[in-house]
Amino acid sequence: MASDEEYRRHMRIREETPISWRIEGSGLTGQGSIRDISVSGVLLEIDASFSLDKGSIFILQPAQGEDDLIIPDRARLIWSKPMKMEKGKYLCGLEFIKPSDSIVLSITQRVENWFSRLA
Repeated sequence: MASDEEYRRHMRIREETPISWRIEGSGLTGQGSIRDISVSGVLLEIDASFSLDKGSIFILQPAQGEDDLIIPDRARLIWSKPMKMEKGKYLCGLEFIKPSDSIVLSITQRVENWFSRLA
């Protein structure tokens, strides 16, 4: 059986970055935290008391004061699961939708800088 890393297309780094979100066409909104990021998507932690539908489109916006966070504003829900130790919280795997070249470059540089600090 393949490991999780074998399924990943891009290197990702851990984050603890607040973000605002809404689900397109539903009126659902909230605050969350980016837990990790790559050029293809994010792992988002959210509070949710509702069902999350695979394929839902999230509109993402950096939280106030997070002006240095550059990410695409649209992402598709690939998977979600409730967090075991924190009732009412979900982890959501989101894939960015058509990110611009400049945003991809910015995220790539962020990832590379993170790894170079480790070296």
